[in-house]
Amino acid sequence: MIMSDGIEKQHQEARRGILGRILAEPTEQIRRSIKEVEDVTNRALIVYVANFMNPFGAITPMDIVPFEDVLRTLGDVKEADLLINSPGGDINVS
Repeated sequence: MIMSDGIEKQHQEARRGILGRILAEPTEQIRRSIKEVEDVTNRALIVYVANFMNPFGAITPMDIVPFEDVLRTLGDVKEADLLINSPGGDINVS
């Protein structure tokens, strides 16, 4: 998508703001929030947060093996939820 420099700058600042809030939030609070969602849904919640500050922060084939490692830590579950916060990437990998 082609955007004017001003709009692109606003989008970059918004992405930095979101990521900044996520990274600034204490890890324990994030874990509590994930646990709250899991308690409501009765399913494991996997959260994928891309690095919006990195031009290569989108989902790529390089994410497959680490993501599989995360899935293996879940053990034997029938259902899980996936929350993705990403600027895009390879749809086939997603």
